[in-house]
Amino acid sequence: MSILGTLFGNKSEPVSALQTKQLYEKMLAKIGDKDPRSANGWHDFLNVLLEIPEQNIGILNDLLSKISNPNAEISKEWTIALKRMLRKEKVWPVETPPTKPLWLEEPLYIRPTIDSVDLYLNQLQKNFVVEKTAQNIIEQLRKSGAFNEVRGEYKYLLVSPSEMGYRSEITAEQFIEFMIRSHSSQLNYIAGVMGVHLRMQIKTQYTGEEILLAMKPMAPTFKQERDIFRIARYDSKLMKKKGLKGTDLSLAAVRIERHFSPKAKYCFQYIETSTA
Repeated sequence: MSILGTLFGNKSEPVSALQTKQLYEKMLAKIGDKDPRSANGWHDFLNVLLEIPEQNIGILNDLLSKISNPNAEISKEWTIALKRMLRKEKVWPVETPPTKPLWLEEPLYIRPTIDSVDLYLNQLQKNFVVEKTAQNIIEQLRKSGAFNEVRGEYKYLLVSPSEMGYRSEITAEQFIEFMIRSHSSQLNYIAGVMGVHLRMQIKTQYTGEEILLAMKPMAPTFKQERDIFRIARYDSKLMKKKGLKGTDLSLAAVRIERHFSPKAKYCFQYIETSTA
């Protein structure tokens, strides 16, 4: 398409006198009875077009096609780019990548407060679905005194395999080991009791969401299972299947060797690094 064709919407090349005359008439109709200053602007613009070297016509035609694109977003994008070029600015500014991954930007905080471990665990059982395997691990933690070991403010991070580029299922063990090995200065295994504290703190989850605790695995029985806590919200079908009523927020223990969705979130302890 020619430059005039681009400007006035003519899809054919003005190779004949008749076609040129039609484009001229369309131009006059476009200017119409506008403010003389507008008409003068068109006059000056067309004079400039006539002075363009033939070898540059194709480039200018492409540019005009962009800024007159019927898609408003494309037209706006190229108009802004042209203005930047005329101001001798960077036409396509390159966004500066963050100095660290977004999931590392904002650690989360929890400050566990327990007056009575037994009362605390009773509240857990009352307000959430606590699976039998999770109850067994909680009992082990209670007997070992682990609930008295986590005091003060505790920082943690949530990250999913999809944020790290994974597109298919991966075992919890593989992802936890990969993250701690590759981010050893920022992440560590989280204390097992944090599974209980986080379940008590997280009161809202979307259906199907699951948070896996990046803890050292524990055996819920005397067998050789290696389990970690999972904080989740059951869907209605699973609630019905399990014969559960009331809350659908759960705490369970799952095998660390199990494959999980790349969208599952993993909870790690955040290590505060010195900026000095």
